[in-house]
Amino acid sequence: VVWIIVSIAVTIYATFWDIYMDWGFFQQGSKNRFLRDELVFPYKSLYYFAMGSDLLLRAAWLLNISPSLWGIFFDNRIVAFTLAVLEILRRFQWNFFRMENEHVNNCGMFRAIREIPLPFAVD
Repeated sequence: VVWIIVSIAVTIYATFWDIYMDWGFFQQGSKNRFLRDELVFPYKSLYYFAMGSDLLLRAAWLLNISPSLWGIFFDNRIVAFTLAVLEILRRFQWNFFRMENEHVNNCGMFRAIREIPLPFAVD
């Protein structure tokens, strides 16, 4: 029982870290609910889908660690292969939104350009 509780807590914490810290979502006072102000894609449903799928794909590792605990009695090699492919997809998705967040922050904080605007006029 403790194993299940700790595993679920770790999965929720890792998912929150992905979504809040790495992707920059759940921004305070954002005009886009549960997201950030500046989004690259016009379809907000894409971001919501990514948040949900990140949670589900993060939870998939629990099946790999103890498949009999969850009632999975397939061949362990098939389960391990399927979960490895799902983890690759999750990491691709994570990379995609992490890069988007870095791009938005770099452009917004003038880290992506060499010339930084000065707060005063130069003659």
